[in-house]
Amino acid sequence: MAYQTTMKKDSALLSKIPWTRCQLIVTKPDDIRRYMYGHKYTEKEIEIVFMYRQKKMNCEYTRRCREKLQKLKDEKDRLVKSKEELLNEIDDLRSQMI
Repeated sequence: MAYQTTMKKDSALLSKIPWTRCQLIVTKPDDIRRYMYGHKYTEKEIEIVFMYRQKKMNCEYTRRCREKLQKLKDEKDRLVKSKEELLNEIDDLRSQMI
C-alpha cells in the first residue's frame, strides 16, 4: 500500500512540472534542474523526477518519444521553409506592383 501512495505522489509531482513525459526525457538535465531549483522544488522531488527520467530513458518509450520529437522538428522546419517561400513570393509581387 505504501508503494501505491508513493506512486500517486510521484505522479502528482510529475504532473506539476511543465513538460510532458516525452519532453521530460528529451529535455537537457541542466534545464530541468535549473527550472526545478528556480521554482523551489526540494532535493527529494528533483531526485524523483530524475529517477523517473532515467528509468524511462532506457526503454522503448524513449525511442518513440525521440521519433515523435524528430517528426515535429521536421514538420516545423518544413513550415518555416514554406513561410519563407511565401514571404519571398509576396515581396516579388509587391515589387511587380510598384
